[in-house]
Amino acid sequence: MKYTIPIRLTMSLAVCWLAACYHANVLAQVEINWVGADGAAYNVDSNWDFEGFGGVPGIVPGDIAVIGNATQLTGVANLNSNPLSPAGLILGNVADSSGTLNMTGGSLTVEVQSGTAGRIWVGAGGTGTLNLSGGSLNSVVFSSNAASTMNLTGGSLNVSQIMELNGTTIITGNSASLNVGILDLNASSSYAPTITAAGITKANATGLTALEGTLDVTFAGGVTPSIGETWDLIEASTIVGDFAAVNTTVDGTLPDWHRFRVAKVDAGGGREIAQLQAYEALRLQVNPNNGNMTILSGTSTGVAINGYRIQSSADRLDFDGATWTTLSPTNGWNVANASSAQLAELKSSSGGLNVTESASVSLGTPYMVDAETLPFGEVPGEDITFTYNTPSGETFDGIVELVGGDFFNNFVLTIDPDDGQAELRNDSNYTIAFDSYQLTSASSVLDAANWDPLGGAWQIANQNQVDAGSQLAELNTTGNRVLGPGQRLLLGTIFPQIGSVDPTTDLALVAANSDPGAEIPVVNAVIRVGDVEPLINVQGDFNGDGIVDLADYTVWRNNLGASSESVINDAGNGNNMVDSGDYTVWKNNFGTVAGAVSAVVGTQTAVPEPQSLLLCVGLVAGVAMMRSRNHRQRVEVDG
Repeated sequence: MKYTIPIRLTMSLAVCWLAACYHANVLAQVEINWVGADGAAYNVDSNWDFEGFGGVPGIVPGDIAVIGNATQLTGVANLNSNPLSPAGLILGNVADSSGTLNMTGGSLTVEVQSGTAGRIWVGAGGTGTLNLSGGSLNSVVFSSNAASTMNLTGGSLNVSQIMELNGTTIITGNSASLNVGILDLNASSSYAPTITAAGITKANATGLTALEGTLDVTFAGGVTPSIGETWDLIEASTIVGDFAAVNTTVDGTLPDWHRFRVAKVDAGGGREIAQLQAYEALRLQVNPNNGNMTILSGTSTGVAINGYRIQSSADRLDFDGATWTTLSPTNGWNVANASSAQLAELKSSSGGLNVTESASVSLGTPYMVDAETLPFGEVPGEDITFTYNTPSGETFDGIVELVGGDFFNNFVLTIDPDDGQAELRNDSNYTIAFDSYQLTSASSVLDAANWDPLGGAWQIANQNQVDAGSQLAELNTTGNRVLGPGQRLLLGTIFPQIGSVDPTTDLALVAANSDPGAEIPVVNAVIRVGDVEPLINVQGDFNGDGIVDLADYTVWRNNLGASSESVINDAGNGNNMVDSGDYTVWKNNFGTVAGAVSAVVGTQTAVPEPQSLLLCVGLVAGVAMMRSRNHRQRVEVDG
């Protein structure tokens, strides 16, 4: 192959003092920085720089190619030829730098020179990206940091000793080749194969492979995995460790019982394969209302079991009564260590019991729970776990499926999927008072303009966060709001981004009671998506919050004499005027709530007359004036 002698070498041969520098470089490691335009060719002398001289790294032993460096923070090089062999390759060398190598063909080999390790660094101090779609990339050692990304769609990547991965490694289809000595997937790594109709590349390690981090699998090109399918991911002499999580992305939706796992299978010749397997997980259906328990399958072929174990962390299992329908003593089944914390049976004879879609296993009604006495926040059935054994000797985690209706035993914030309307409901058997609440949005998408604050003595807190859309918060320093079982509040159409942002992951709501004697001082609400029904109108509810209380009197007083009842929510006496007759309606309905969907303010029960109301207003104003001397006017809560 014909090469043009680079300027750096020509000058060193012609000038004595540069010749001396050259001889020094033979024994030194020198970083040659990429200075080319984004997308320029790797194998061009003028795209590289060392102290003012050009030259593709590798002309001098010890040259280390650096793309994304202090000289040029961002660099993108394209390679489709056969350059000289450098002593190292770094993509993203310093903080805030970004280096990318797009290799579509040719061959690049990083060698051990002048004391180097022959290493490729994808992300050292900065961010590195390696896109390999063709050609051959070779090194002795390969490392990637947590901010790095490697995309393999073709070509071959060969590492003779150790490949240590901390970032994201995406392998698409089966056109690429990955061969290493030792493969080390660390805790921050994401090994992300994209499985196409052609399958997936199997990485090969001549030595050990250590698994950590996550396995993030994507099924693309219309591929829908089926129960029983397998995919070989990595072959090695020995495989140690496990992925912390297996995540899958599939076009469409798979049933919950369609699960994936990574198993270590024998490859022959003393080698192992880390294999992705699609399998069915059996379900234990639990109805807390009647205690019923049933083992279910979702397929016609089903799953054979020779043992099962159901555990209750709250000791709610009836193990010695008539409610548990056991498989023993027939067909070799025997009860094993049953207690209020565990129901278990094992099959001593060969074979197993096949659980299929049409052949479930009823275990009777051994689950005992009293929803009336559950501690606040504890959901019936969440104390249950389920595992089962197969005749092959494996143990699987089953799925606990709760039926019989949702009961969260907590405050529940529901966001309507149609318009973003928000409802706060007490879905427990406890009556709960709170004098502050704080709703936060991680994406800052709350709409304060359509928020319905509680008003009255409640003061908006953290106005800056409210304006920014990151928070809606109120505080009451003189009273509280009480929500009884089943009662609810509508907070307005506050989540307009319901179509693009998931409120279950974006929102958090905390309600608190500052009373030291409060039975439930802090509530962390459950966030869900569901239909929100309008409040039922109540006569005397002049502000439309579902409660007839002092706040409604304020609305009546402020609009007394108006010629339309629309200003009092059309909840007066119906004569289309705001007059004393509407006060009578309010008085007669004071304390009324909107069916089972409303709230009560504090513990007030007596209906105040207009004179006493004026007195109360005066007292509150006086207290406010006294407080203002010692406290800031703006209310702040933790943001």
